Order: sequence, then C-alpha cells, then structure tokens
Amino acid sequence: MNAKIAAVNISGLIRTALPNYVQRFVTLGSFITFILRYLFPLAGLLVLIYLIFGGYQIMFSGGNPQAIAQGKSKVTNAIVGFIIVFTAFWIVQGMAIVLGLADLVTIFGQ
Repeated sequence: MNAKIAAVNISGLIRTALPNYVQRFVTLGSFITFILRYLFPLAGLLVLIYLIFGGYQIMFSGGNPQAIAQGKSKVTNAIVGFIIVFTAFWIVQGMAIVLGLADLVTIFGQ
C-alpha cells in the first residue's frame, strides 16, 4: 500500500503549479527527489557559513565573555545542525529502501 502512495501520478498537480517541469515529475517520489537534491547541499552550505561566523565571532570577541559565549553557541548550533541534516539524509535513504521508492534512493544521482 505504501508503494501505491509513492507511485501516485501527480503530473496534473505539477502541471498546474510548475508548467515547465511536467515531464520531469511524474510521481511523488521524483518530485521529492528533485526538492531534496537541492535542499541537502543548501543545508550543508548554511552549516558551513554558520560555523565560519561563529568562529569569527570567537576570534574577534576581544576577550568579551558575552561575545565568546555567543560565538560558541553559534558553533555548537552549527554542529547540531550538521548532525540533524546528516541524520535526515540517512532517514530518507532508509525510508526509501523500506518503502521501495527507487526515485528517492538516487537523491544525488548515484
């Protein structure tokens, strides 16, 4: 039954929302794959930027304990964000295998 949900033809819905991508998104799995292909790298880039800003804030704090604490908080949040994104990727991969969604297994063109 889960495979039936993933194989639902959504081309009519996509044709209304995104007319140029009708041929590309035939199933729900292919649409989710398209979104995730850009979402995961964007999240990784944001983690990197957040780490850099947190490091700069620590380096240029001038010994101010409040600024150091804010920088450490940014670095900690970036690391936690990376762990969340990494875990989400593997959860999506595991769900794709369990539910038999071949489209989702190939998020990064593998």
